Amino acid sequence: MTVAHGAPVRWAGLLDGLIDAVCLVEPQRQEIVAANAACASLFGLPAAGLLGRRFTEFATTPADLAVWEEAAEAGDAWAPGDSRDHDSWLVDCDGRTRPVAVRVTRLPAGAGDGLWLVALHDRGAEAELRQQLESRVAELQATMESTADGLLVIDLGGRLLHFNRRFAALWRLPADLLEQRDDEAVRAWLARSVSDPSGWASMHQRWDAAAMIETRDLVQLHAGTLLEIVSRPLLSRGAPIGRVLACRDLTEHQRSRAEIERLSHTDALTGLANRRHFAERMQHRLGNPLDGSGAAALLLVNLDRFRAVNESLGPEAADRALAEAARRLRRAVDDGDVMARLAGDEFAIGLREADARRAEACARRLLDALAPSFELDGRPFTLTCSIGIALAPTDGRDLESLLRHADAAVRRAKEAGRATYRFYQPRRNVELRDRLELDHAMRQGLPGGHFRVDVQPQFDLADGTLAGVEALARWRDPVLGEIGPARFIPVAEDSGFIVELGQWVLDRAVRHAAMWWRQGLRVPMSVNVSALQFRHPDFVDRVAGTLDAAGLPAAGLELELTESILVGEACEALARLKELDALGVRLALDDFGTGYSSLAVLKRFPISRLKIDRSFVASLPGADSDSAIVQAIVAMARALRMNVVAEGVETEAQRQYLQDIGCHVMQGYLKARPLSLDEFERRWAGGEWRTAAQAAVPRVARTGNGLKVPDRHAERAPVAAVLPLRPRRPVGRPRAQS
Repeated sequence: MTVAHGAPVRWAGLLDGLIDAVCLVEPQRQEIVAANAACASLFGLPAAGLLGRRFTEFATTPADLAVWEEAAEAGDAWAPGDSRDHDSWLVDCDGRTRPVAVRVTRLPAGAGDGLWLVALHDRGAEAELRQQLESRVAELQATMESTADGLLVIDLGGRLLHFNRRFAALWRLPADLLEQRDDEAVRAWLARSVSDPSGWASMHQRWDAAAMIETRDLVQLHAGTLLEIVSRPLLSRGAPIGRVLACRDLTEHQRSRAEIERLSHTDALTGLANRRHFAERMQHRLGNPLDGSGAAALLLVNLDRFRAVNESLGPEAADRALAEAARRLRRAVDDGDVMARLAGDEFAIGLREADARRAEACARRLLDALAPSFELDGRPFTLTCSIGIALAPTDGRDLESLLRHADAAVRRAKEAGRATYRFYQPRRNVELRDRLELDHAMRQGLPGGHFRVDVQPQFDLADGTLAGVEALARWRDPVLGEIGPARFIPVAEDSGFIVELGQWVLDRAVRHAAMWWRQGLRVPMSVNVSALQFRHPDFVDRVAGTLDAAGLPAAGLELELTESILVGEACEALARLKELDALGVRLALDDFGTGYSSLAVLKRFPISRLKIDRSFVASLPGADSDSAIVQAIVAMARALRMNVVAEGVETEAQRQYLQDIGCHVMQGYLKARPLSLDEFERRWAGGEWRTAAQAAVPRVARTGNGLKVPDRHAERAPVAAVLPLRPRRPVGRPRAQS
């Protein structure tokens, strides 16, 4: 220890033995008279450099000044051994400050010669540690407050150490409880807030019994909040000292899951069950009839002509109409039964423990529910439905079979005029299956070469000459045998295959007609055209291309159209017919009298011939009604400057009657049955039939003496065209003529 001159040295050994920085100060002048090495190091000066300097040069806080002022004035008022403690800031010789703890003690009388012992404790490391601790606490506090979970920290005794504001908000802790920080009151509030107090108590028991175990629980509060509480042990040096509870609000999550679950089973527009949920409920709620243990019924409801509502009122209004229809139908269904929207305007209803009588009663209620008129935006309209019924287990033991059979029954209801119901009939289903097999066989048979084209001649009633031929599609399947057109044509029209088949017939017929035309047989080849084929966008171009490829003049082709072409989209049909007429193709109306043609409609179209349906010819000449109809058709055709062809002429009486009333052409078994192309060529080449042009040129043969006599076997002389020829238009879509 270094001491000032004259200062007592008896404290040297004691001061040097102290760890803390210690110095002796004369109180009146606050002069340092002795200091140990630790004190010199603290001040940043050699010990000798401290002697004689005022202590207040290094410690100048108000607390320091007050202590030395008190020491100077008190004198003997301070009892020996009395101390004064205070915190101060020490400024070393380099001007750096550091926190210190200062204790000033008066030495005993006679021992310190009026000196004061000043002990200095460097608090720099402690202050730095405290600052770091405060920083960590602030970071922890900010983290706790920023998390979306409510956090609660408790000790092993259940005392609340800390919780964040999110925890207080989730549990709706009152403000006064937050201010009081009363642990017991807060715990009581938490216990009262849960809807299951016993579960809350058992949860605490698990925490107490297994302090090292993490738990996860769901707690429902009286306020409706669903909390997930994850409890984790709070450890210190590997030993539990409490628990941290993380509370997460799952209320919206639960609602979202419930909504997702609802949407996955519910139709968004109508609120009814969807197809998936319907299948599940059919299995579980209908008395489980699908395994044969009970009876049930499936009703399939399809709205009639709903597309018209959609097209006329728009999609938004159509959706409202659909929702209203669903509400009406649902009110007609018993609570114990299942109703779903399958798709579009189709609904399904499952009746539990139902027989045919109950199913029929439900169907009638459904029809009655839609009977009152609908109204949207001030527009009243009517909406009906067709219902198909399938019974389990009679009509099927699984949902797929019941739906398929109910759908077949719906089609029957629509065929019956709509706004009615029909039960599934197995025989009808067999017919549908046969149609499906027939459609497949046709699509395989056309490229397989199983179809052919036959022709039936047409004759002029006035002179019996050949006036034309009609191309007829025929089919012989290697498995099914010969199949008549009355059977396969409707199937082809229903499936759309008629377009492909019709084009094939047109190609074959035109190619043979062109060949005959070059050989001198110049009569029109009639080819039937279905409504579906006629409405094809490039139909006119296909006809023109076919004629051009075969080299047949357009006048050599006659297209026989059905009356259904003239109704519906009449403007589009008229434009297409004008294009065909401009091309030079002749147009005929087939099966006239069986459709809906009117004179006002017929006169607008470029039709050159009418074909009287065989059903009117069959009873001629005896039936007065059929005779009147046929006479009216002939008179109308004469007024419209059209030719008339009578189909199905089988007796001489029929032929004579038709000739007498002015019919132009006949076709039927009386003169010729349908023939193969080869047979027709042989009979025409053999002279059995002659055209009007051939009849005007006598056939002769040269005899041995040079005289010319008629000879039916002589080579045919060139003849002029029977039909007027029009200039060929280039291939492509001609412009419609107005």
